[in-house]
Amino acid sequence: MRCFAAIPLNEAIRRALREVQQGLDLPGVKVRWVPDDQMHLTLKFLGETTDDQVVPISRALDELAAGTPAFTLRARGMGCFPPHGTPRVIWVGIEDPDAALNELHQRVETALAELGFPPERRRFRPHLTLGRVKRDPQKAVFPAVDGVAEFDGGDFAADRLILYASQLHRSGAEHTPLHHAAFSG
Repeated sequence: MRCFAAIPLNEAIRRALREVQQGLDLPGVKVRWVPDDQMHLTLKFLGETTDDQVVPISRALDELAAGTPAFTLRARGMGCFPPHGTPRVIWVGIEDPDAALNELHQRVETALAELGFPPERRRFRPHLTLGRVKRDPQKAVFPAVDGVAEFDGGDFAADRLILYASQLHRSGAEHTPLHHAAFSG
């Protein structure tokens, strides 16, 4: 199974993200929108993972969570990946005023590297994926996203990690929680 570690989102932030999805004016653009109940903040994509690896990963996340007080993040700003050329992903940015998320990300990378999951080589760019662009014949994505680039979804609490299994379907990925690791405070 394909697995990843992520911070879940509360209902208020998911509602704000759903509203911005619905408000984007993208005539002629085919986008596979992420359903709000599948939205999360990915910290580490593990890729193919065996059943035998789930328990050690869960223990490592529990240890990390036990030493991590809850902290606040803000969903703010919008953009596309890549930032030039043909857009493939529409995202909402994450503000991390106390750098707590960056620190947690580094700790997750280190702990899971010890279990055989190599650290990501790319720089960590925290974001919430709103949708994946399947077709953009008129280059309409950038102007639409630029029109709401100042999006502010508000604050949300980062208070736990979840280990998810991800199954790919024609309609998109479906994420199933395998383990919850609550933060200490």
